[in-house]
Amino acid sequence: MAYKEKYPLDITPQGDTVPESIEKNRNELLNIAKEMDLKAGGGTGGGGGGLRNRVLSGKVSNGEFAFLTGDNLSVMIDGSQTPVLLSFADGFNDYGAVDYVQTVTRKQSAWNLPANSTSYLYIERSASGGLSYGSTTLEPLRQPNAPEAATDKMYYNTTSEKMNVYTGTYWKNILRVVVAIAVTDATRVKSIKYYDPTINTATDAVIGKRRVAGKDYLLTEILNALADTIKNIAGDETFTTNPTMTLKAISETIKDLEKIYYKRTDTVKEATHAATADEAKHAKTADTATNAEACVKKTGDTMTGTLKVPGITNDPLDFNKMSNTRVGYSGMLVGEVNGYTLWGKQRWGMGVAFPWTFDGDQRVLGAQLYFVNSNGAYIRFDTNSNTMGAWQRIATFDENNNLLFPNGAKLRVE
Repeated sequence: MAYKEKYPLDITPQGDTVPESIEKNRNELLNIAKEMDLKAGGGTGGGGGGLRNRVLSGKVSNGEFAFLTGDNLSVMIDGSQTPVLLSFADGFNDYGAVDYVQTVTRKQSAWNLPANSTSYLYIERSASGGLSYGSTTLEPLRQPNAPEAATDKMYYNTTSEKMNVYTGTYWKNILRVVVAIAVTDATRVKSIKYYDPTINTATDAVIGKRRVAGKDYLLTEILNALADTIKNIAGDETFTTNPTMTLKAISETIKDLEKIYYKRTDTVKEATHAATADEAKHAKTADTATNAEACVKKTGDTMTGTLKVPGITNDPLDFNKMSNTRVGYSGMLVGEVNGYTLWGKQRWGMGVAFPWTFDGDQRVLGAQLYFVNSNGAYIRFDTNSNTMGAWQRIATFDENNNLLFPNGAKLRVE
């Protein structure tokens, strides 16, 4: 054990007598033993008890630890008057549990934290016995198996009694004790909660089981399933899987959902009065949806009155593309066709396309009509290939049954 005594058995620099020095030394060791014995009852399995890998003692106020203070976005640790005693667990060897006990005996600024976050503060011990300070926003876990891997994720293996951190490629054993949980806003540390590993441990004995549809489920399994669901809904990959925090978060989420979603007992005004089909699609409230039944027709309904179909503007029909590209549907398209070259001359007017399609048939099929302003009407068909067919001009008959040609010539057939 690498604990360095504050009152060693020597001629003390405080000027104590040898008996006084022996008494201080004895009291110091008895105090350490007392602290370890008090915490041994909260064990998490593995043979080491709750005294392993945790804060054993430090300054206390009103029955709780009080050796950390916030300073803007920093946290200070104070072991100057009452040393902060830490136990680092390193598993087992042939002689039993391997633990390193060390102290922090001075006051210093140890952690600089990110704003608007929840950070888990830890102290790390190097192989040579040096202490360093760090934090992470990923919640540490205590369980017998490795959790889902994430870079810098920590978990304490309650079987091997070792702390592990994920490097990005593998789980690495490390001597690290989680000390506290600090919450910050934009400028300061809002709260500091001292970390209790026994509370964080979600053992089946503590949490218990629930019987659902004739099958026993561990409550931790249920909570973790709910936590995963909330992760997916909220898109928050850092959502906690700590049972206590999960229950609280689920409770708060349900309360928030009550404000958003209707209950079965709520009265909702029926929206039946959209003035137009477009307004029915975009109605902001039930009151703005007026006369929907009269304006929105269903398949098979008969429409009465004059049907107006304004031509597509600013997005003219592309006759040539539709003649060699399978559109994949049957129907009718109406639109402007401006500046379209036909028989070597640019023309302006209205176009109508009648594409039709069949499953498994990759040909372009259909017909196209082009009504040129003050110049006549043209038609072409696409029935056999995916290439543009030749345009043909439509001839007409006058009231005397004369065939009228575009150049003004007439032909009468008796």
